[in-house]
Amino acid sequence: MEGLGLGASSESAAPGIFAAIVVHKGLAAFSLGCIFFSSECSRLQFFLCMGVFSLLTPLGAALGMLVRASSDGSSAGAGVCTALGAGTFLHVAAMEVLPRELLHDSRMKNTKMACLVGGYLSFAALSRYV
Repeated sequence: MEGLGLGASSESAAPGIFAAIVVHKGLAAFSLGCIFFSSECSRLQFFLCMGVFSLLTPLGAALGMLVRASSDGSSAGAGVCTALGAGTFLHVAAMEVLPRELLHDSRMKNTKMACLVGGYLSFAALSRYV
């Protein structure tokens, strides 16, 4: 889904989106590799899953580029692709990560909330200048 947003983005926004995806994809690949390592899966399963994982973003970018190229100025296709990519990040954060992090270890709840609000504020400030 993140590739859709990259492929459908304007040329001026693409470098910022690309940088965000590279940082996110690297951390996500590390996390996925750690999960596979702890599950003791076979090498074939590991390389197959990591290969699919690494190819999905470029595939999404190609699909987003096709949508952008085939749409005229009045089409909302590029906006839908960008919204799907952003919505996926928000859904995973709101439904998977935040509840788990805020429910456990209640002594750190205030610190975690402060970091969450600080992260949102910093990205809001960055969006003003990017």
